[in-house]
Amino acid sequence: TFVDINNLPDLPKYLSGYQELINVDWGSVALYEFSTLKSPEIGFKYILRLGSLFGDFAWSLFFIAIIHTYAYINLANKYSPYVLITISMFLLDSVQSFFVIRQHLAIAFTILSYSSIINRDWRRFLFFFILSFLCHQSALVFIPVYLIYGISDKKKLNLILFSLFIILYLSIFTLFYYFADLFVGYESYIDSNESNMTLMMISACYLFSYIFFLRNR
Repeated sequence: TFVDINNLPDLPKYLSGYQELINVDWGSVALYEFSTLKSPEIGFKYILRLGSLFGDFAWSLFFIAIIHTYAYINLANKYSPYVLITISMFLLDSVQSFFVIRQHLAIAFTILSYSSIINRDWRRFLFFFILSFLCHQSALVFIPVYLIYGISDKKKLNLILFSLFIILYLSIFTLFYYFADLFVGYESYIDSNESNMTLMMISACYLFSYIFFLRNR
């Protein structure tokens, strides 16, 4: 909330977007097009506009921080056998969230949907998914998690995960081009193919390590 905005990337652009929205009426916020900020997400626009009610961009950061922090603490309290260790890891790894605020806000809402995934409450899951999507459109990739978690047969689950990996590996660029063109404001990411593939491989290592070490649980 009280970071030095000028010492972090992204935040000056978010501040300029906030300043643009100050005089925009609430009904026009959803369709408002920024001149200085790439953020087509309606939910995030309203969070910026909400901060203007209190007269300071720091309030928008405060609302984001509250949602973000509550999501992780709520998750730790519900599911972690070592709550303090979990929260410590969250604090040590949360620096990026000080300025990559749309993406981390979307992550927070997906985290709040975990209990609905476990309890198979699709309505509640859909509610949090929509909130997440309205903060960052990349939340779309989280939808399969609800479906995959509902598969109880371990062999079938592993086969599906492996098949998904192969399909994604072979079609990642085609899918990436499609979604980058489909969603407003993400065309610039098309030129970052190598980094996208690298991140995908890193994530795959995390996934397969997780499955291997926790395969009996």
